[in-house]
Amino acid sequence: MLRQLPFVRTGPIVVFAIGLSAVGLTALGHWETSGESWGYWLFTRVFEETGTFVNPDRGPIYTLYLVLFKWMGFPAAVTAEHLVSGLIAFLAMAVLFKQFIGLRLAVLVALAWIPFVHTAEPSLQKLALAASL
Repeated sequence: MLRQLPFVRTGPIVVFAIGLSAVGLTALGHWETSGESWGYWLFTRVFEETGTFVNPDRGPIYTLYLVLFKWMGFPAAVTAEHLVSGLIAFLAMAVLFKQFIGLRLAVLVALAWIPFVHTAEPSLQKLALAASL
């Protein structure tokens, strides 16, 4: 039925827009960063100031990822990173599910999972899920 409607298109840009909207809407709910997330932001600050990793066993690639958002300052950097990580997880789920059930249904299934995935703390877990998908 959706295929018959001329205004329903599911190209990559539309999927991206739907994902961004869904992730943005779930961010409006109650969300708070945990102590572990603040620890990663501290690791990022130390890395920026010293050029060394505080603990190389605790996500050095994620620390480099957080450096991309640090220029925005607090709290915009934390919010932007949370949204981008959620969008990456959404897109990874949609791409995986597309292989089995088609793009339109894959987007709906990924949308259904966003509220659960978006509350994962720290955001490193969302990126790990996306990488494993």
